[in-house]
Amino acid sequence: MKTNSIIKSALFVAGFSAFTLVGSAQAQVINVDFNATGGTSGTYSGQGAYSDPGHSVWNGLTVANSTSAETWSSLQTSTGAGTSIGVTLTPTAGGTLTSYDTLTSNANPALVAPALLNDFAYEAGSVNVDFTFSGLNASNTYNLYIYAQNGGFDSAYAPFTVDSMTQYAINAVQRVESPDTSFVLGNNYVEFTGLTGSTSIAGFLTSAGNEPISGFQLVDTTPAAAPEPSTYALMGLGALALLVTRRRLVLK
Repeated sequence: MKTNSIIKSALFVAGFSAFTLVGSAQAQVINVDFNATGGTSGTYSGQGAYSDPGHSVWNGLTVANSTSAETWSSLQTSTGAGTSIGVTLTPTAGGTLTSYDTLTSNANPALVAPALLNDFAYEAGSVNVDFTFSGLNASNTYNLYIYAQNGGFDSAYAPFTVDSMTQYAINAVQRVESPDTSFVLGNNYVEFTGLTGSTSIAGFLTSAGNEPISGFQLVDTTPAAAPEPSTYALMGLGALALLVTRRRLVLK
């Protein structure tokens, strides 16, 4: 009877440990905040529309005025871990990728996440801005959050297209007398879900002049792999050995 009790206890410990291993796995999140050249807003630190409690690292990427592609490599996760993932912004032919900071320029500041939404990349003309995330795992699934607010210029709504699907950030100004203190889907960000099947994610911002890209959150939503059956067996044997050893010490 006592032996059966020990075995049951060992199985419980093994099962609980396996559950903990699987349940504690966390989505990999990469946060990007585009900063203006010479701007004063700085890089955002905190939670975005995707909640990632306890992790607040954002990649601050300074955008220069350029007619060619700008690429940033080896982005960090929200925990500060390094990755091989990169992001590229490219103005289409004839365009110029530019940056802007509403604080530096004394325009209308954002009332929520100002360090993220006050500064941004944009194309001042009427050509698109392409964006690409590279270095992804083709077997994984991702959700992409794109932030857009350019100082409250209401007319400059931002249409983003990924995988032939278009989402709009209407970019309504956040009035001081009626402040919006949160991220609002369709206002200051858009979301694309279930992106998979490639080592890169590409999309574009349709520009008619001044439409912004303030930043991104790229979330790897791939479920964590469960431990192999052999792992459960080893955990059970280890727990059984510990319990038997403890019992012998008690009997002595």
